[in-house]
Parts: sequence; structure tokens; C-alpha cells
Amino acid sequence: MKKTRILFNTFILISALLVYTSSVQSTDVSFKTAIVFKDNSALHKKTINAIVSKLKKQYGNNIQFIFIDANSHKSFSYDDAMFIISVGRDAAKLILETTPKQPVLFTLIPQQTLHMLFNTYKHNTPKSNYYSIVINQPLLRKFRLAKILLRKNITVGMTIGKKDLKSEKYIFHLAHEAGIKINLSYTSNFNKAIDAIKQSLINSDIFIAQHDVNSINRHTAKWLLYMSYKNNIPVIGYSPSFTKAGAVTAIFSTPEQIGKQSAEWLVAMTLKKPVQTLQYPKYFMVDINKQVLRILRLKNITHHEIESKIQKLERGHDNELNE
Repeated sequence: MKKTRILFNTFILISALLVYTSSVQSTDVSFKTAIVFKDNSALHKKTINAIVSKLKKQYGNNIQFIFIDANSHKSFSYDDAMFIISVGRDAAKLILETTPKQPVLFTLIPQQTLHMLFNTYKHNTPKSNYYSIVINQPLLRKFRLAKILLRKNITVGMTIGKKDLKSEKYIFHLAHEAGIKINLSYTSNFNKAIDAIKQSLINSDIFIAQHDVNSINRHTAKWLLYMSYKNNIPVIGYSPSFTKAGAVTAIFSTPEQIGKQSAEWLVAMTLKKPVQTLQYPKYFMVDINKQVLRILRLKNITHHEIESKIQKLERGHDNELNE
């Protein structure tokens, strides 16, 4: 009986050592990561600080960084880097011009901008070593925000750049899942984006501004907010500047949140975990214009309450972050 117990304890000890050794090996690998960015951008610096901070906590001195300014004309090389993180549009352009073989993460970039760059450098894409974290919020998240604000069967107005049967079908599928109706229009069907926005505002209870340069820009955003205010139709924006300008709310991710998720991508890659090639923001914030909320006589609700409600809805639905 004593021999059996000794053998059992020995087995447990060896197993524990193997687990410990395995975990040490996963973090005790010394490697370099290149971070390509635009040096004079405050947003990029905030993203990079979040990336470096999290990775330093994870790997300590076992990780080294190569910082490359996308606007510099100096010669550079990231051949020694095991991974490359590209922050913003200029960095993505530089990466696509040089076609590295290492795993590359394109981060802090609008999805539409990234697609345009991929089309420009189509001879270099798609690549199996390309990954991205775009700043666009998942559409289902926006639909849920609209439902939380109005708490009834609602029709959401939206405009998108061009008619695409596949995209349209997907949008209506997500709307059905969120329990809302969609009033959709396309800027390609009109001479001006304003006409498409006007079409979407008709018979809509709320309007969601998409991160699409073909429909929403500085000029059309002003007109949208003016018309929505005039017709008592709330607008959901995609940045804090929207709420400052008159949108009732906006949902977005901060550079620090994108940086945190970018660092998590690298950790997953080093551990050889399955990683989605396209990721939408995992972390997000909601901003509210209290004055507009009162004017439109909507329920007085805090951004913390909205964020909490959305997070609860998303639990158990992780796949929706990788639409």
C-alpha cells in the first residue's frame, strides 16, 4: 500500500513538473517583434504603449521590439522579427509594398481602408500570414445597442456603399437575430450620398452611421445630424466626435483597447492557438450625449448600463466578433 502511494505521489510530482516545464517553455522563448507605425500619430502611440505594456508583462525581457516609422525614408529591416504588427494605414501600405513572410497583424485600421489597400496591392494578397483587427464594431453589436436604447420593435435606417446581395442577406440575417427591421439604402443608387441617407431616414426609428467613406463623411454627417434632429430620429455614431456633434450615442474602441487585443493576438500566435484572420474589436466603449437623450425623450440610461447589457448579450456568442 505504501509503495502504491509513493508511486502515485511520484507520478503526481512528475506530472506537475511536466506541466510547469511546458508553461515555462511557452513564455521563455526569446523573440523579436517589429511594430510599424506613423511616428507623429498620438493614436498610434497609445496603441503601441498598450501593446508593449501587455507583452512586457507576459514575456518580460524575452521579447524585444523593433520600431519602424512608416514615414521615415531611412532604410529598415524586420528580417529578424518573428512577428510584425502594423498600426494604421501608412504602416499597412508599407507592409504590403515589402511583402514580408512573417505573420503580420494589420491593426487600428478601418475595414474598408484595408480592403482598398488589398485591392491596390492585389498581387500581394491574400496571404495566409496576414491577420487584421479592424476598428469597425460588429454590426450585431450596433443593432443590440439600438434595441437597448428604444426597447421596442424598431426599424433601423442604414446606408452602405454599393449593393451586394451577399452583404444584404447577411445584414438582414443579423437584424432578424437582433429582433429589428432594416431600412437599407445604397449610395451607389443615388447621385449623392445625402439622397441615400434621406431614403434611409424615412420610416426609420433610429439611424446607424456606418464607417463607410462612400456614405458618411464630414459633410454628410452634419446633414444627417441636422435632419435626424429635425425629425426626432436618434443617430448612433462610431466615434466620440459623433456624440459631440449631436448623435445620441456612439460605440467605438479606444486605441488602448485595440492595442490590448493586438497583444492578445501575438500571445495566441506564440502559443499556436487558432486565430481568426479577421477580427472585430473585442473591447468597446459607449458614449452618450445626455442632452440629446433628454430632447428625444429617451430613457435615461448610462453608458455603463448599455455596455453591461451588450456584454451580457454577447457572452456565449463569441463567434459574432469574427463576422
